[in-house]
Amino acid sequence: DLPFLSDIGIRSADIADGRLGAVVHLAETCGAAAEALVANTPIFLGKRRHVLRGETLCAESLVSPATSFCPCCLAEDDAGGKGRIGRMPWSLGFYQTCHLHTVPMIRRGSGSWHDRLSELSRVAPERGATLRALAGPDRDPSPLQHYLVGRLEGRSGMPWLDGQTVEQAWTATRLIGVLAAFGPEARPGDFSDAEFSRADLAGFAITSQGSQAVRETLLDLRRAFRSDGSCPGQKKVFGYFWETVSRGRRGKDIGPIRDILRDVIFDTF
Repeated sequence: DLPFLSDIGIRSADIADGRLGAVVHLAETCGAAAEALVANTPIFLGKRRHVLRGETLCAESLVSPATSFCPCCLAEDDAGGKGRIGRMPWSLGFYQTCHLHTVPMIRRGSGSWHDRLSELSRVAPERGATLRALAGPDRDPSPLQHYLVGRLEGRSGMPWLDGQTVEQAWTATRLIGVLAAFGPEARPGDFSDAEFSRADLAGFAITSQGSQAVRETLLDLRRAFRSDGSCPGQKKVFGYFWETVSRGRRGKDIGPIRDILRDVIFDTF
């Protein structure tokens, strides 16, 4: 792959980063539709930020440098004889279940930048029955995943979440979900995929109903401490949620969930 890119005048790192000029040059050289390739590639903006279909995403929102794939999709590509094809949602951290085959996505890669340019045939050398055997147990995609992918495909329908960026909607839902499902003492850094799935499910049940549902969830937690006569501070009541939302995330705008938390604190502490 790398000699080919060099031969046509493209730096491999520029393709790995998703730099617009390199992606367009590659499409034009290979006779592909540049517009389609750009629409399915997280394009580098700078400072660990990318844009995908008009949505700005931080590097942590992307799977790269690992590679994510559905073994059933790849098996179908192999059977079709036209080569393996990556799908746009596979590059996204929140895409954990193939919506076509309802099996868990598989992630591979050592974390090296070289992994970002690995062909799917190298990432998943398995073929046929061996490849299909990689598929995990059947499970439905989470409603949060369905919503976020729909946003990137131009769909909407949930006013409070629709008013936020995809990244803000994902962050807000996961944060309130961790708090609602596991309590203020939870630390997501130690979570398994199953625990994150549980948090996302709990969070989307709240955020999909809008800002008032988020506020009521926080008020319920506050009332629980008042009912036993204790008077803890915000960190004790809201835990990791308070730490993350109140301080932001590396200078990023975390969205309107911060205003809701601020108002609850002002009203009840």
